[in-house]
Amino acid sequence: MPFPDFEKELLSAAQFDGSVPADRFSWSFSRERLFRRCRRAFFIGSFLSQGGWDPLVHPLIRSAYMEKHTLPFRLWLTRTVQSGIAAGLKKAVVLPPDSRRKAFSSGCLRFLSKNLFDLEFSLEHGEYLSDPKRPCVRECLDGQTARFPELRRQALDSFSAAYAALMKAPWFHDILRLDVMHFRFDDELISILFEQWPVWFSPGLVFFSGKQFNMILCSASETVCPSGEEPGTEDDLPDPAGVTAALFEMHIRSKWQREPPLARLFRFGPDGADVEEIRPAPGIRTLIRNGAGEMFSLIRPDGSARFGDFPKTTDPIRCAGCQYADTCRLLDQWADRHC
Repeated sequence: MPFPDFEKELLSAAQFDGSVPADRFSWSFSRERLFRRCRRAFFIGSFLSQGGWDPLVHPLIRSAYMEKHTLPFRLWLTRTVQSGIAAGLKKAVVLPPDSRRKAFSSGCLRFLSKNLFDLEFSLEHGEYLSDPKRPCVRECLDGQTARFPELRRQALDSFSAAYAALMKAPWFHDILRLDVMHFRFDDELISILFEQWPVWFSPGLVFFSGKQFNMILCSASETVCPSGEEPGTEDDLPDPAGVTAALFEMHIRSKWQREPPLARLFRFGPDGADVEEIRPAPGIRTLIRNGAGEMFSLIRPDGSARFGDFPKTTDPIRCAGCQYADTCRLLDQWADRHC
């Protein structure tokens, strides 16, 4: 897969004429959901945001990039806990078995505390405005930082519940006893080639135990800050965790020809945590083939994506709370002047 041409991205993003490069097309389940929810939102997140890392680019592209990197609180919490578990395990599994529990506790809790502090500091000082990759949550935008104490409380309660559940779980103590060489941690995305399209997914915590690969995904429960989530999840799409498990199974079978992995979901929230087995979603190849084919058909022969080819949804429920609402409004204003 070719490396990104950042100079090309920056030159393309310096001005906007309704068309942007789309020559690095790939499929992921998050893109599939966004494409079905609203094609304009898909255009903004997948194509328009390219090159928006530079503050001097066209305001439309900068807006798209900033909104792409602003997470709902529940997703921020999910990623933080998953990465915190990995951080603790990285410190623990290189040590003798008797020292691992304490090392895990130290590494995990320190990571969680630092990430919560970084989020609060970024929100308080507006760091995310100059660097969109600094932490920010959607619920605290537009002058809503007064909500942060409530979110901090939910985060601390969720951290405590997740940590307590792990420390009591026999399956987690089995993981702590594994050799460091049996792990692949969650800081890497996996790319597989399906037919002509790169497919991206994040399998969470991956390890090898006995004769079987294992993956563990984390998910903050739906009781965590239910406001601010994007509505309009499509009924005909499988569960995201099941899709990830199916993609991981494809990866394991194609690369190592091993038996299907064991996939589990660690769901946590302020009121507690539990773990459940994930069943791989059926029909994953058909989902990718049909979805990627439909997306790719909208890319023009010159490798560009044109604003007018990706219409906005007419469903007001799907518009409500969309992460790209500001950029969408700016696009409407741009279209009024240029189309």
